[in-house]
Amino acid sequence: MLRATAASRRLALLRSNSAAPLRFFHRSPVRRDPNSNEIPIEVLRQIRKRQKEFSDTVTSKVPAKLKARGIVDEDTVVSNYGASPEIEKEGIIGEDIVVPDHEASPEVEKEEAAELKVQKRKTTRKAENEDGAVPHAPKRRSRSPQVGGDTDRPKAPKRRAPPKKKDPVALPDQEDTIVLRSPLRPDKALKGTNIRDPENVLQTLKWVFGTPGLVNKKLGDTKRMNVISESLCDDSIERLKPSLEQYKGCDILDINPGAGVWSSKLHNYLQPRSHILMEPDDAAYRRLLQPLLDEPKSTYKLLPTSGIVWSQLEKILSKKFLPHQDVLPQGDPRLDQPNTSLLVVANLGYNPKKPYRGFSSLTQLVIYQFLSAIKAHSLFHRYGLIRMLIWVSDDERFNVIPRNVLYRKKSAIEMEVSCPNIAEIASSTSLGTAKMGRDPALDMESLRRVMKRMEEKGIKTPPGRESVLMDQLSRGSTEAADRWKWDRPNAKAKLQQLSEGLHIDANGTAWGVDQERMTQYRTVAAQRNYLHKQTQELRTLIEDHNTIAMMEKDLAMGTPGDAQAVREDLARRQASFNERYQKLNLKIQPEFHSWADNARAFHEQLLVWDRRESEPLRARADEFYPSTKEMALFDLQPSAQWPVLKEDFPQNDEVLEYILAQLTPTPTQSCKKGLKSLWPGALEWLTEHCPSLTDPAKGGCRDLETLPVRRITIEMYREILEAWANWPWKPSRWDVMAKIGSVHFDPDAREEDE
Repeated sequence: MLRATAASRRLALLRSNSAAPLRFFHRSPVRRDPNSNEIPIEVLRQIRKRQKEFSDTVTSKVPAKLKARGIVDEDTVVSNYGASPEIEKEGIIGEDIVVPDHEASPEVEKEEAAELKVQKRKTTRKAENEDGAVPHAPKRRSRSPQVGGDTDRPKAPKRRAPPKKKDPVALPDQEDTIVLRSPLRPDKALKGTNIRDPENVLQTLKWVFGTPGLVNKKLGDTKRMNVISESLCDDSIERLKPSLEQYKGCDILDINPGAGVWSSKLHNYLQPRSHILMEPDDAAYRRLLQPLLDEPKSTYKLLPTSGIVWSQLEKILSKKFLPHQDVLPQGDPRLDQPNTSLLVVANLGYNPKKPYRGFSSLTQLVIYQFLSAIKAHSLFHRYGLIRMLIWVSDDERFNVIPRNVLYRKKSAIEMEVSCPNIAEIASSTSLGTAKMGRDPALDMESLRRVMKRMEEKGIKTPPGRESVLMDQLSRGSTEAADRWKWDRPNAKAKLQQLSEGLHIDANGTAWGVDQERMTQYRTVAAQRNYLHKQTQELRTLIEDHNTIAMMEKDLAMGTPGDAQAVREDLARRQASFNERYQKLNLKIQPEFHSWADNARAFHEQLLVWDRRESEPLRARADEFYPSTKEMALFDLQPSAQWPVLKEDFPQNDEVLEYILAQLTPTPTQSCKKGLKSLWPGALEWLTEHCPSLTDPAKGGCRDLETLPVRRITIEMYREILEAWANWPWKPSRWDVMAKIGSVHFDPDAREEDE
C-alpha cells in the first residue's frame, strides 16, 4: 500500500527507500480498490507507460488536492509504503506521485516488451511501403490515460523571455569603432578606429585600471603612473632638441613604456634603428602598444620583461637585441666618453611610493643602482656613458635636485658626482612646503639669473608652461613672501575670527564682554608680534653674517687695500655678531642656521638647482594617469669619473660611500665633528691635506667648527677622498666595511688584502 510520510530531506529519504532509480509521473489521478492490498496490473501498466514519457526527476511539490484539503503540508511526500487513513478515505494516490521502478511485476514487464516489439514492427513496415526509407518516428505528445476520474493533460513548459539586446552605443557593430573586450572586465567602446588617440588612451587606462580588486592584480601594477599628454611630450622634446639632434638614428632602450605616449613621440622625432620596449605588464598595455608594433617598417620590439630587474635586463643587453652595440673592455678610454648611439628611457613613477629595502621608494633604489653602474661601467654603461631620460613622481624631484641645503643628502651628492649635468625638464614646478623652501628673495634672484641664461641661449617657454616662480615674478605677486611670514599656521585667520564681537583699539588691544574670546585673541596676537620681532632680528643677523663672510673671502683672495684694518674691522664685527647670536631665542637659532647656510650656498652656487640652464616646464595633473599627482622628467648625462675613483676601484668608491654615510645623516653638525668621527687621526690629516676646507674663497671656513657638513662642496669631497687614499694610517677596506655594517670582519680576507 501507499502512504504519505513527512520528511525534511525529501530526496535523501526517497533514495534511501529504493535501490532502483526513481521515476516521476505528473497529474495522473488513480482510483484504487479499497478492499485490495495490491495495485491492479492495469494500473501499474499505465504507470510504467507514463514513466517512459517523462524525464528522471523527483518532485518537491506536495499534491495539489491533498494540500488544498489540508491533509498534508509542504514537506509531505508520497512513498511506496502505503497510504495514511486520510488518503485512503479520499481514494487518491495523488497528482504528483513518486513510484520506484521495482513495483512492476515480471508479468507486466514481459507484456510491455512484447507490445513494444509489435509497435516497432508496424512502424517499420509503414515507412518501407511509402518511400523505401526508414524515417525516424516523430515525437508526439501523448494524452494522459483515462483510468477513472477526469483526464488531465501535462502543462506545457513556460517559454523563457528572449535575451535583451545589448546597448548598441556601448557595443557598436560598426566598423568605425573599437571595442575593448576581456573576460575580466565589461566591454568598452571607444571613439574612432585609432586606439592611440589621447581620449582613447585615457579611456583604455580607465577601463583597465579603473576598478580596484582582482582584475587589476591580474592585469598589472596599479601604482604605476603614465604620461598621457601629447602636448607635454611635444614641449619637452622641443626643450631637449638642441642636445637630442645627435641621437637621431640611435638605439632606444625603453623601460616601463606603459601607455607609450612618450615613447611614440620620442620615436617619431629620433627615428631610431631599434626601439626595445621592456614592459612587464604586457597584459595591461598590449592594446595600446600593439599599433606601434604594427606600423609599416616598425622598429619597435615589445618584450614582456622588467627593465628594473637586473637579471632580466642583462639578457636584453646582448647582441641578439642590440647588435650595433659593442661591450668595451675595462680601461678603454671610450668608457668615459658619451655614447650617442644608445639612449635609455625609463618611467619610474609610482603613486603612492613603494618603499623597498631601506630606500624611501623603489624609484630611489633604481636611480641609485643606475648611478652605481656608471662608476662600475656595468649594465648599459658598459657601452660608454649612456644618457638617461627618466620620469619620476613629482615628490621625488626634491631628492634628485634639492632646492635647499637641508635636503642636500647622500643621494643628491652621489648624483652630483656621477651626473653633474643633470637637468629638470618638466615638473609641477611647485615650491613645496615652507619647510622645504628658503628665503623667497633667493628664489627670485635665482630665477632672474636663469632667465638671463635662457635669453642668451634663445630658450623659450611655451605659453601655459611658465613655472610658478615665473608667474609670480610676472604678476609681482608676494605669495612667496607671504608664505614665509613668521606667523603660526592660520594666525591671521584666527585673529579675524576671534575679533568678532570684540573692540580693537588703535594699539591692537582687544576689549569686550566675552572674557574667553578676548583672552584667546590677546594670546594669538602676542605670539604673532613676538615672532615678528624675532624675524626682524633674524634678518639683521643674517645680513651681518653675509657681510662677515664676504670680508673673509676678500681677505683670502688678497684684495688690495689695508689688510690690517680689514682684519680689525672683521674681528669687531665678529664679536658683535656672536654677542647678538647668544641672545637669540633657542627656537629661532635652527632657523637662523638654515637661512644663513642657504644664503652662503646661493652665493657660492653650491646647489645644482641654482646652476640650472633653464626653468622647468610646468606640467598639470590631468596630463598623467592617474590624474591625482604630477610627474617630473629628468635628463641625466653622466660624466667621466674622478681619477681617484678609477685608480683603485671599487676600494676608493667604498671609501666615498663610507665618508658620505658618516657625514650626511647629520647635515647640521660641524665639519670638525664630522671628520673626527671618520677615524682616529682623520681630522688632523684631512685638515692639513685638504686646503679648500679652510679657504673662504672656495666656500670653506678658517674655523671648521663654523662650517656645517651640508655646505661641503663637491671639490672638498674630492680632496678628502684623495687625501684619504694617501693617508699612511688609513684603515683597511675590511675595517671600513665592517664599521658601516656591510660586511663582517674577515681576518683571512684581511691578510689577503694586505
